[in-house]
Amino acid sequence: ACLATIDISSIVQRGPGGQDLVIHQCRQCRRYDRNGDGRHFMLLDPESPDMMATLLKQIPALSGKGQQHMRQSGVEALHLLDSLFIWTEPNSMRMRLMLTLKADINEAPRTVSIQQRVKVEFKVQWRQCNDCIKESRSRTWQAILQLRQKNRRRWPQGTFDHGTCYRPECRNEKAHLASANQEIRI
Repeated sequence: ACLATIDISSIVQRGPGGQDLVIHQCRQCRRYDRNGDGRHFMLLDPESPDMMATLLKQIPALSGKGQQHMRQSGVEALHLLDSLFIWTEPNSMRMRLMLTLKADINEAPRTVSIQQRVKVEFKVQWRQCNDCIKESRSRTWQAILQLRQKNRRRWPQGTFDHGTCYRPECRNEKAHLASANQEIRI
């Protein structure tokens, strides 16, 4: 690999498949996805050490997920020397970091070290956390049913009751359905 063509920023700034780096935040509770898997959300302050650690774990080249891409570009190892936040507008839905990286490049008879400062940008995208999903679902599974029948015969009502209360967990609820709440016009 030629030292003039090696660009550490192209290795670090992209996720798997050349995608932009993304961190997920729950819109309702404002917690961030800690591991990137959607299961571990934590409340993190902006520009805190915990937020920095979370963002650094999301970079594939630093976390070990992008080793193949690094080796294809001629970089043997990548070491993080320093990291700091770059200020962004709070409403921009972006987080920027300035990383100082040292890359070991394997030239045929020797190993060469290069040090570069790289800007890395994360897009903040909305993803609902599991706790907020459970909370929103618990409210939606309630229903009130009013059944009106215009037939002269009552047998369709009986088949409806039999069909809805066929399962054992519904049989207890059948006792709560009083005939006064069901309006049947003859």
